[in-house]
Parts: sequence; structure tokens; C-alpha cells
Amino acid sequence: MTSSVKMVTLISGDGGVFEISVKAVAQSNLVQNLLDDVGVSGKFPLNIVNSTMLAKVTEYCQKHANREATVQDGGTEKELKKWDAKFLKMDNDMLFAIVFAAHDMGIKSLFDLSCHAVANMLRSKTPEQIQQVFANKRFS
Repeated sequence: MTSSVKMVTLISGDGGVFEISVKAVAQSNLVQNLLDDVGVSGKFPLNIVNSTMLAKVTEYCQKHANREATVQDGGTEKELKKWDAKFLKMDNDMLFAIVFAAHDMGIKSLFDLSCHAVANMLRSKTPEQIQQVFANKRFS
């Protein structure tokens, strides 16, 4: 018996096209609301994120959507946490972009995870060093 995985197409603000399973994309409140309104068919433009960000977000969502499958295949939550830690190894600009993309798309688990990474990054810094980290960031 073959199971057919329902997929949706997301289009980033710069025209990148991403196929992602409905199960994975359901982690996004924004996209879930779109699915509830118009159904699974069609393409969903997400002008709030660029291709680089949407690629990272879809990678995260696919991995976390398969959490149950990973555990059934002998994987553990500990392995998923290792994957998360590796996933977050990126430069500060990318990390901040992930925070904003997760917030804008309503992906609570990714938002919490990336905010935690920012907090850890700032933990041992002086106020002057923290000011430098935020100096060139746009928050609009």
C-alpha cells in the first residue's frame, strides 16, 4: 500500500519555489491559516521571506514533521536536539533572519529555538558587545 503525501508549493518573496508536505508546513500558523482558507491546491506566495530563509525554514519543518517517524525508526529526541544544534550553527545575521522568519510565519518551535540560540550567544557579553551585535540590525 503506497501512501501519497500531500504537498504544497511555497513561493518566497524573491521567487524561490519550495515543495513541502502539508504535515510539515502545518507547523506554520500563517500557512496553516492559508490552507484552511483556500485548501491544499495552489501556490502560496510568502513575500515576507527570501529563498535563503524559506529553504532553512522548510528544512527545519520537514525534520520536525518527521519526528514520529524518526522515533519509530529507532531515533531519539536526543538526536533531534543534536540536529537542532547543528542546524543553528550559522552566522549572526542568518540567525536573526531565522528568528524573524519564524516569528512572521508563526512557527513557535523554531522561534523559541532560535531565540534561545540568540540568548545563549549574548549570555557572556558586556553591554557594549551586545550593542555591537545589534548595531546594524533592522527590526522592521
